[in-house]
Amino acid sequence: MEIYTKLLGGLGNLNPEQRREIYNDLRAALHLSETEPMIPLPDPELAAWSRRCAESMAEVFAQRPATRMIADVAMLEASFLEYELPPTDAFLDTQIAMGSAMHATRLSGLYLHAVVNPVALAGARRAARAVLPEASAALVEERYPAVVMLRHALFQEGALGVAGMNSAG
Repeated sequence: MEIYTKLLGGLGNLNPEQRREIYNDLRAALHLSETEPMIPLPDPELAAWSRRCAESMAEVFAQRPATRMIADVAMLEASFLEYELPPTDAFLDTQIAMGSAMHATRLSGLYLHAVVNPVALAGARRAARAVLPEASAALVEERYPAVVMLRHALFQEGALGVAGMNSAG
């Protein structure tokens, strides 16, 4: 139980073994394999879906001052293309680092969860239905909510870790 008490202070307060234990638990809770792609689409389908998602999301993000800094089609598209990878321990580390970058750009967790998540979930579904065959669109609709929530939770942990370091000093 001590690990969960330490987790209240963020993943950064845990040693690497404890972080892996928590991450394994999160993957299991979300039914994600450590070895399989997060969204196993053929490359052309993943590329088409990623592009369409990025374009639609960037358009929405550009409309709000708090999300304007992430209204970058190329950056968003690259992040969608990462879903061809499995959610390994290395993915954990990169997403926590992205959370630190998110903190530096002043994108708050409040906007991440209240604006970015709903836009991402709706946009991914619409994009999948628009550019993918029916079976692939169904796969995206089934898997994307879990992987985006995992990713954004890890972003938040990275941002909280930086905020904690700044307030401690």
